[in-house]
Amino acid sequence: MPHISNLLAPFTAVLLAIAPIGNLALAMVLVVVADIAIALFIARLIAARRKKTVGSVVVMDAEMPMELRRRTEPGLRARRPTGIVEMQVRWRQAAEAHRRAQTQKTV
Repeated sequence: MPHISNLLAPFTAVLLAIAPIGNLALAMVLVVVADIAIALFIARLIAARRKKTVGSVVVMDAEMPMELRRRTEPGLRARRPTGIVEMQVRWRQAAEAHRRAQTQKTV
C-alpha cells in the first residue's frame, strides 16, 4: 500500500501548477495541505495504537495462569516456584561439595 505522503506531493504540485491563484491563495492551499497531512499522520498513530491493544485482554480469576497470579496477588508474590527452589538446593549442595573437595586437596 503506497503511503499517502507519496500521493500528496505530486497532487499538490499539479494543483499548484494548473490553478491560476495569487500569493494569498497559494499560502492557504499550502496550509490546507499541511493540515491534511497532519490529520493523516495523527490518524495513522491512533490506528497503530489500537492495533497494538487488540488481543491484550487479561483473563481474571480462576482462569488466570499461576505466573500472572504470582505477580499480582500479594500472598503469592514472595513465594518462588518449586523448580527454582530445587535448583537452588542442588546448586548449594554442589557448591558445598566443591568446597569440601577443595579443602581436602589442600590438607
